[in-house]
Amino acid sequence: MRTKSYRNSAWESSWASLGGACNAAPAVCSMREGRMDLFTLSSTNELAHKYYENGQWASLSSGSGWSRHDGYVASSLAATCRGNNFMDVTVYGKKKAPFQIASKHWNGSDFDKWSSLAGHYKSNPSTIAMAENRTDFLGLNSEKAMVYLSWGDGADISKLKIADIGGESQSVADLVSPRSGRLDAFAVGSDSKLKHKSLVGSEWGSSWDDLGGAFNSAPLALSIGNDSILVFGVGPEGKVIHTKLQIGSENSMSASDWFSDGGSLSVQWLSAGPA
Repeated sequence: MRTKSYRNSAWESSWASLGGACNAAPAVCSMREGRMDLFTLSSTNELAHKYYENGQWASLSSGSGWSRHDGYVASSLAATCRGNNFMDVTVYGKKKAPFQIASKHWNGSDFDKWSSLAGHYKSNPSTIAMAENRTDFLGLNSEKAMVYLSWGDGADISKLKIADIGGESQSVADLVSPRSGRLDAFAVGSDSKLKHKSLVGSEWGSSWDDLGGAFNSAPLALSIGNDSILVFGVGPEGKVIHTKLQIGSENSMSASDWFSDGGSLSVQWLSAGPA
């Protein structure tokens, strides 16, 4: 793992090594001011954790090394932080299909044991901290339909029920919460166009909206205030594309034109199962 910091309007001149033998992209979140928690997978696909606080990197069990947690992880990592001492890490577990959801909760001083919910999930999990002490999850099941789950501080997810919100997606969902009590989910449909569905209060919209575009990647959404959302992706010929969306009444969403931002990026983005 490598890190570089931006301070006083400038980047540090070189990358610093954080060690480890990493087998997944990093996941990072901050549960309080002055602390940053970093997660990856070890060379044997176990969860590895290190945190930055008081000006230095440390781990819970081995000083400046990495803490490792038992259990095989078959996907990328999704980390959520919201509020003081609230943190969840969500993955897909097991060495072979069917892959199931597993989540580990920070109890204020250490991580609880893995809590798992049986299922059959593809690709990677998507999570967001909708409110203090709440994690919302969206994942693709084996039929490529999107499923939804929400849990509170330290809940045992094995006792919760999944809500099937439909669709037929070929990408994971990206999630934003542009205002209190609202969650917007974006995914690429089987026709390679951007699809959208929103959760307002406790009710999901009745259908997935077609917002157009032509995607060769999963979408990346960013809430920019004033009920506006930017969505980026890799489009035709590997060029970056984007659009600006405006929230209307209730579940509605209006899109502007799609714009090409150039570039020449890889279009080989899909994975057959958990990565």
